[in-house]
Amino acid sequence: MFLSGKGGSGKSFTIFAAEKYCHRFCQFISLPFEKTSIYLTAMTGSAAALLNGITLHLATHFESTKKINDVDRSEWESVRILVIDECSFCSQQQLELLDKRLRRLRSQLDKPYGGINIIFIGDFHQIVPFQGDPLYSKYCLHWHGLINTVVFLQNDHRFKDDPEYGRLVERFSNGTATKNDIKLVNSRLLNNGKGNGGIHELPKDDTNDICYACAYNAERNSITTSIFSNYVNETHKMNASDLDLSEIPKDVVIIESAMFDKNGERCSANFESKVYNMCGDADVKAGRTKKVDPALKFYSGVPLMITDNKFIKDGREMGQNVLV
Repeated sequence: MFLSGKGGSGKSFTIFAAEKYCHRFCQFISLPFEKTSIYLTAMTGSAAALLNGITLHLATHFESTKKINDVDRSEWESVRILVIDECSFCSQQQLELLDKRLRRLRSQLDKPYGGINIIFIGDFHQIVPFQGDPLYSKYCLHWHGLINTVVFLQNDHRFKDDPEYGRLVERFSNGTATKNDIKLVNSRLLNNGKGNGGIHELPKDDTNDICYACAYNAERNSITTSIFSNYVNETHKMNASDLDLSEIPKDVVIIESAMFDKNGERCSANFESKVYNMCGDADVKAGRTKKVDPALKFYSGVPLMITDNKFIKDGREMGQNVLV
């Protein structure tokens, strides 16, 4: 089944409603309903977290050299329906790999997708796969030959309180945005930091509900530095020349990375690697090729980006900004 519709039409809500209905139905007729009876997955970590599910890659280990074992197969014994959100990110090549993987996971080598019923959710007006052919680009047996139900939602829930903005987003989606649409969106952009020492000018109001779109890591770090500077200025007033580290608030931690220790000896490559992979990402050189942010700044409410997919089941995924 292919469930589609523009952003805000209620695709995710429909899945939640269907899952709740199936759960209550199974309770009524005394059939077990496992957490994976309707297995909620998505092509991206962000979409998976919104579904309270996991990524398709993690669920099926596809595009992996990992050999399927009995433990992997047991996880799929209770699955009746597989939900795949953001299917516009999926390529035809990935779909073929998924078919092979599910046949092995279900021990049903002669059945497409191992006999699993699949609900694909997505909007092909959105981003295409990073590699490979989009599902609709040419005939694909695993898509065109097996989809037997298509549902397009026509609702507009997300923009019910701002229909004008909803129509604007739809025009961008359809490729029919006007000059006035572009002008309106550009009028909402924050200061890009240029002409201000490279530091972003933050909004003057007290709201924290601000989304920043950053093309480069340096911009993101500039925003973090601005927020950090404002926070420190509010919590301890002092001149830079009178800086006393003992006066830094106790709820602020500054971790500085130095390529040389206090004796002037170069730090180990292992230390550099840890700083690069766990602390930094910006525009300060460390060695010939690596770049790190020289200070990782923590404070109450600091936005941080998760760099792995270990906590998707808890609603936190790689690339997501969270607050400390």
